[in-house]
Amino acid sequence: MPKGGNLHLHDASVVPIDWIIETLTYLPDLYTKERVGNAPRIFKFSKTPLDYSDGWQEVAQLRAQMGKTPSCCGGVASTPGNRSLDEIFLSELSLFTSDPYNTYKSANDIWSKFGDYFTTFNSLRSSLETAELCLKKAVEDFYADGIQYGEFREGFLYDANGTDLTENYMDLVKKVVTEFQATHPDFLGIKFILTGHRRLWTGHGPALDRLLTGFGQKAFKRIVSLSPTPFHMGTHHVKAKTNHRAVASPDGSRSESTVQDTCHVKLVL
Repeated sequence: MPKGGNLHLHDASVVPIDWIIETLTYLPDLYTKERVGNAPRIFKFSKTPLDYSDGWQEVAQLRAQMGKTPSCCGGVASTPGNRSLDEIFLSELSLFTSDPYNTYKSANDIWSKFGDYFTTFNSLRSSLETAELCLKKAVEDFYADGIQYGEFREGFLYDANGTDLTENYMDLVKKVVTEFQATHPDFLGIKFILTGHRRLWTGHGPALDRLLTGFGQKAFKRIVSLSPTPFHMGTHHVKAKTNHRAVASPDGSRSESTVQDTCHVKLVL
């Protein structure tokens, strides 16, 4: 049955890990760097062979040398010294371990491994082509599970050279959703909660206005004041009201503080 919306998802973590391994890591012209210490794995697509002396290895060649299990996530596990490349990728992309108490000594260890996933995944989703594959998979899985609306965090997309593809990515989201709605008209769409400093979004075109539902903020200390315009997402998307609140001072006196409250209006594609 329909489940309505699935909210506050990271757009870099909406596709299954086994799908990432069995689809993205089998694409042609994919290279990976040999890991050094605890550094996360990095991938890079390149039509031109990358320098082996810099640590790059072609994934297809590496996989052929190491072999492959029938299913990276459902097959019989190999011994630690004889694992397939797919099993290695699985262990690097997931938090699963047979010995969690010794693997993760603290919450910091878990967060570090969790952050490594995003570094590795974003090196795979570093083009509009791979981003489109991920979006289509996410939308298909949403619909199969009865979800009619998705709300994603983040929204940034950069290629392997650091070029900002964010605006093209927003256009791609619109394209993928529109094409899917042509055959699934009851699917309502996708919106984004943009994160990071708001100045990073200055200058982006109307594609963001169409897809923006809010702006995420991570505060490391108590917020003293807010800007009258926390972010811009179109003239009709945001409304604000000013409240006057009594504030107690350390000496016991009371003063009036003006606080800007912002209401984010969510629009569906």
